[in-house]
This record gives sequence, C-alpha cells and structure tokens, in this order.
Amino acid sequence: MDQSEKDNMSTGQLLRIQVFSTSIFVISFLFVFVLSGLAFLYISSDLEVPASLTLGKTQVIMSENSRFWTSDSIISIYSTIPISCFLIGVFCLFAIHLNAKPGFTFLTASIWTFIHAFNLSLGAVVIDLLSQTGFTKAAHEMGIETIMTILIIGVSIFFMYKLGIFAARIFHDKIFKGFTNDKTFRNRLFTRFMLLPWLVGTLLLLIISFPVNDYKSYLLP
Repeated sequence: MDQSEKDNMSTGQLLRIQVFSTSIFVISFLFVFVLSGLAFLYISSDLEVPASLTLGKTQVIMSENSRFWTSDSIISIYSTIPISCFLIGVFCLFAIHLNAKPGFTFLTASIWTFIHAFNLSLGAVVIDLLSQTGFTKAAHEMGIETIMTILIIGVSIFFMYKLGIFAARIFHDKIFKGFTNDKTFRNRLFTRFMLLPWLVGTLLLLIISFPVNDYKSYLLP
C-alpha cells in the first residue's frame, strides 16, 4: 500500500470502518444478551420460577420464601447466563478457526461476539461474586467457600485478560496484516477498528440500557 492509498483510507475508509465495527459491536452484544437471556427465561419457566428479561437486565420475580425457590432452582437459574455465554464464545472461537477464508463481516461479527460472550460469562461471574448478587447465590448453594470464591475471581480476571490479548491478535493476524507493513498505520487502523468501537459501543449500550425513569430523575427538577 503506497502513501496515497494510506491518505485516502485515513480520510474516508477509516471512518467507515469505525462506524461499521461499532455497529457490529452493538449488534453482537445484543445477540449474545438476548440469546443468553432467552436461555435464562427457558430454564426459569421450566422450573416454574417467574422471571423477566429487559434490555441490560435479567431478573427473577419471586419471593425467596417460595416453595419453588429450591437449591436446584437457584443453581440452575443463576448459572444459566454464564454457561450459555461461555458456550457461545466457544462456538465463535471454533467458527473463526474452522473457516479458512472468512468474509470481512463474518470475521468481525464472530470476533466481537466472541469478546462479548466471554465478557458476559467470566465478567458476570466476577461482578456477581464481588457484589454478592446473582451467581453468588448459586455459589453459596454449591458450598463454595470464600477462599475458592476469591480464586474464581482471580482466575476469571486472568482469563479475561488473556482472551482480550487473544482477540487483539486475531484482529491483527486476520484483518490488519494484509493492509500494510507500516506499524504506525496498523496501529491507527487497530484504534479505529477495535479500540474506538469498543469505547463508543460501550457508551451507546449504557445509554440505551439506562432506565427511562432514571433519565427523568436526572434531567427533570
């Protein structure tokens, strides 16, 4: 790629790449969230435990004193989302490696879905254990001690870090390498394709998942 091609990409194509990747980022998150949420609702319904799914939140609608709120129900329901997200992530990993010549859109969607799936799996476990909600209840029912909980948090954070590096390597090897040998330009491309979409996409997801009533309480006197 010569200098003129780089200049052309820097003015037009880089922006289109950023918008495209941000769109796939948001769509992939919604795909993983809805799919795992439907699994959550299915398991809850099968165990006769009422539950709800809204954007950014899954919730059990039942008193903990109910006769249906058994140890098996707690473990099954609160383990559903981490397990289903983990399986989605593994499926995407296989899809990336088994497809020798993936299309640009397929590869981008697979990588972002892979990242979201493992973040919603391992990340949810870490957040729940730290905040003593969700998966923590399942951990208590399974008899997991405090020391083991700390170990699970540490291992989850470590794997999230390694998976992040792995995802960045896939981006580099399968997408960026073919553009140019210019390291500076590749870094710019990486920023537009992965870093900025991650930041902008996360902000967009926070905005659309923020409850309308909370907006009113902040904006109205």
